[in-house]
Amino acid sequence: VVASVGAVGAFSDDVDLYRLTLLGGETLRIRVEDGFGLTRLRLFDAQGRPIGENGPGTSSLFDGTVLEFRAPVDGTFHLGVSAYPNIEYDPSTGGGRVAAEASAYALELTRLAGG
Repeated sequence: VVASVGAVGAFSDDVDLYRLTLLGGETLRIRVEDGFGLTRLRLFDAQGRPIGENGPGTSSLFDGTVLEFRAPVDGTFHLGVSAYPNIEYDPSTGGGRVAAEASAYALELTRLAGG
């Protein structure tokens, strides 16, 4: 997926949300590259509760950001992609968003063997 969080170069409180369906025990490798290392990834359960994220220092200008997630149960999960410091938003209501400098990104999802 090639997309952008807001209009590239502008400040925006945009968040891109992706719905993921996984089986319990499956591992998903999420990689995002934005050229600046400022893209933040957050994972939520079906009710919108945060269950994983990348944090400061996990981004690299050369390797992008990688987050691996093992689904504890079969179900629907949500992946949020935003630009730092827009990292405290509520995916259910949209509240808590703050403006951040938008950038284009490339998102790669790889389903790894379970277990």
